[in-house]
Amino acid sequence: MFHRFCYFLLFASAAVSAAPTRVVPAFEVHATVDKKDTSLHFDKGAAASIINEQFLDGVIGVTDDFAGKQVPAYIVFAPSVTEARLMELVNFQGRLKGVVHCARVRMGNSPLFPGIKVAVLGESCTIESINH
Repeated sequence: MFHRFCYFLLFASAAVSAAPTRVVPAFEVHATVDKKDTSLHFDKGAAASIINEQFLDGVIGVTDDFAGKQVPAYIVFAPSVTEARLMELVNFQGRLKGVVHCARVRMGNSPLFPGIKVAVLGESCTIESINH
C-alpha cells in the first residue's frame, strides 16, 4: 500500500512540474516604462510560444503605444486565453492586430537579450479585441 502511495506522489509531482506555465521568469530588465493594469495595442502580430516552447502562449508583434515609433512587443497571455483560441489565429501570422489588457507592461531592454535595444513586454494579458 505504501509503495502505491509513493508511486502516486511521484506521478503527481511529475504531472505538476510538467504543467504549462505562463509566468514570465524573473530576469534583469532596465525598464523605462513600467505600468500595471493597462491596455496595449499591437500590430503585425503572430501567435507564438514565448514562455513555454511546447505550446502557444502569446503574440509577438509591434506596438507604438509608448515609444512613439514601432518597437517589438512580446505579449504573454493569462491562462484564461487558451492555446485552442490562439490556434484559431495561426492562419493569420503577421497580420494580427488588436488590443490586450495586461496586468503589467514594461518597455526597456535586458542584458540577457543584447540584440534587442528596446522592446515591450506585456504580462498576464487578456484579449480585448483581435482582428486580422
